[in-house]
Amino acid sequence: HDGWIPHLQEIYKPGSPYLEIILSGAIGLGKTYIAIASLQYDLYNLLCLKAPQSYYGLTPNAEIVFALFNTTMTLTEKVGTAVWNDHVNNSPYLRDVCLINKYKKDALIFPKNIQVISGSKFTHALGSNVFGSLLDEANFGKDVVQGAGVKSQMLENYTALLRRMESRFKEISGKIPGHMFLVSSKKSDSDFLE
Repeated sequence: HDGWIPHLQEIYKPGSPYLEIILSGAIGLGKTYIAIASLQYDLYNLLCLKAPQSYYGLTPNAEIVFALFNTTMTLTEKVGTAVWNDHVNNSPYLRDVCLINKYKKDALIFPKNIQVISGSKFTHALGSNVFGSLLDEANFGKDVVQGAGVKSQMLENYTALLRRMESRFKEISGKIPGHMFLVSSKKSDSDFLE
């Protein structure tokens, strides 16, 4: 994973303009692993704020969310949530500040009302204050024929997540502090990420 380091340094340098990051390439390069590690760096920075909700103009008890999305809920839980939880278990800092929700298997609770949600459809993020997001397997979403048109599952998910990040966290300067990771291996020249 050392090959990712120069790219992550560029993404996270002070004043960096990057909001959307596309990680593509062959299967097994660690794209999802790196995206989730990066989102957890965003989580760490949020946890360093005394009152993140107040800092970003949200109500004091508002949930701040990291959204993990894939083509199906099964894949989101099998890949995204599993990798996220492994990162937490391997991080002394996150492991110490995190609680395990005894009512929901694998659900982790972070201080300051920061949560992780899973989804596969844009409706899974409705009403959420999305700070950071992962759209995994972006080139493998379902296209649904509706009347004379085609609706793209990934385009709907992408739009919904980005709108929530913009509407909740866009700063006066126009910068959005979190990151959106779009991750997938290539399928064809007409892929969503193309």
